[in-house]
Amino acid sequence: HLDVVDHLYPILLSASDQQINNVATNFMSGGQQVKKILASYVKNWSDKKKHELVIKNYGEFLRDTGTLFEMVLNRIQDETEHLYPLVRRIHATGQKAA
Repeated sequence: HLDVVDHLYPILLSASDQQINNVATNFMSGGQQVKKILASYVKNWSDKKKHELVIKNYGEFLRDTGTLFEMVLNRIQDETEHLYPLVRRIHATGQKAA
């Protein structure tokens, strides 16, 4: 999903509206953080060679999984409320690069 959304940023960054540029920049930065957190989660809780989970502390695993899910759900909500409307606005107005 993040890779798909990454393709939207050049469109937003080329808009003449500085607010749109700022939103795109903030989402790009947040996307990098999500990728780092997800990579850390995978590193902590899985064995890549065996393609399986490695859970030694179920309470910690549940906490980390809940935190990850909450972060992803918040990101999806933010994209739905803030990012996608900007893309629709640019598309509807035919806004061009500055």
